[in-house]
Amino acid sequence: MRRRPRRLAWAIGLVSLVLVAARPAAAVQVELWTITPLTFTAYADQAQSVTFTATNLSVAVPPSLGVIGCVRLNVPNSVTLNGAAMVSPTNGTWTATVVGGGVTVSATTMDARIGFNAAVQFSISITPNQLGEFLFGARAFENTNCSAPQFGGSNNIAATIVPPILPTASPIPTVPPLPTPLPTVPPLPTALPLPTPAPTARPTGGASPTPVASPPDASARPSPTPRSSTAPGSSTAPAESAGGLTLGPGGQQGAGDDLLVDIGTGTGLDGIVWTVPAVALGSPGIALILWIAIQTASGVVWLPWVRRLRRTRRERSRSPA
Repeated sequence: MRRRPRRLAWAIGLVSLVLVAARPAAAVQVELWTITPLTFTAYADQAQSVTFTATNLSVAVPPSLGVIGCVRLNVPNSVTLNGAAMVSPTNGTWTATVVGGGVTVSATTMDARIGFNAAVQFSISITPNQLGEFLFGARAFENTNCSAPQFGGSNNIAATIVPPILPTASPIPTVPPLPTPLPTVPPLPTALPLPTPAPTARPTGGASPTPVASPPDASARPSPTPRSSTAPGSSTAPAESAGGLTLGPGGQQGAGDDLLVDIGTGTGLDGIVWTVPAVALGSPGIALILWIAIQTASGVVWLPWVRRLRRTRRERSRSPA
């Protein structure tokens, strides 16, 4: 009875070994992938481009089990997503598309999925609008439409948004000062032409008789003595008069055309002979004759009164006291 249980146990063990040996080998798989860079810096209010690389690091037996067909990158609300593009491969087997608030990078066919140590590279264009640190979430999928199940774990990318770098203003070129204009020199005044003096008329022909004036109280009034013509170089003396005013040419040789003015006893100035240069019978000569006539007329007025005054004084002096 004891031998039967032992035989049964050995039979069960043998059947188990046969079954194990007949079973196919079980799949061994470790899903692992990375995305770089895990950190980057961006500038607020400035558009810029960031390039990412997703690499499959999974170990699978058989290798066809550990493949990646899609990568999803979510962008935070503090960053504006402008666009996305593939960097590699560029043969059209993978595409990058902006979907919602992120980027979907996927294989176009099941055969284009990447296996162990393979990678895809894509770039995004963003414009941060807030300062600070923000996380970009990244996930990988085995399916090409980024549907479950998820491949491996999620990766977070840290982004630091800093103030923008303002361009350095170039120095303003110094404008040289404009040259100071020279003062405008006024034109010289045009000299007026000097007036041409009118020619002085000179008498021609023989000399005219010189009038002789005498005081009104003289008993005998001498008539004007005509001026005689003489040869050149000779001199003629004026006619003598008992008194009064005698006008005539000069009597001295070399005197030229001097005019002799003789005031006789009729005026109380006996023996005084004035020599006045002869002038042409123009305006100055007439003025001189008028002046002499006025002086003679004034003498005629006051000389009789002076004589009467003298007589009165003589008579008083002679009368006994």
